Amino acid sequence: MAPIVYMSQLVGLLKVYRSFRDIYLIAGWVFLGPFYMIYGIGFDMVQLVKVLKIYKIDNDKEQRESDEQANQDKIVIYNEILDVMKSILFIITKIDYSTKKKTPKLF
Repeated sequence: MAPIVYMSQLVGLLKVYRSFRDIYLIAGWVFLGPFYMIYGIGFDMVQLVKVLKIYKIDNDKEQRESDEQANQDKIVIYNEILDVMKSILFIITKIDYSTKKKTPKLF
């Protein structure tokens, strides 16, 4: 496909060639065009690979749902741990007030 594009660009330059001043365009394309085509193809391939890496198909849907469920479970466990720690702190402070003794602080 690249040789076809290269030749079509060369033919297009030849069609617009009107004077001797425009000869540098044709010479530039003849000598630098192949390198530019290789660069363009390489850049396009890199972009294609990046897009394909990001793209996830529906077969991966189950894995994403299980990951989301695991994250929700972690949040629930964290909140339960906070509730337990608050309850323990409340019990300790309640005992301190009921005995009205000076007890050392935990922290």
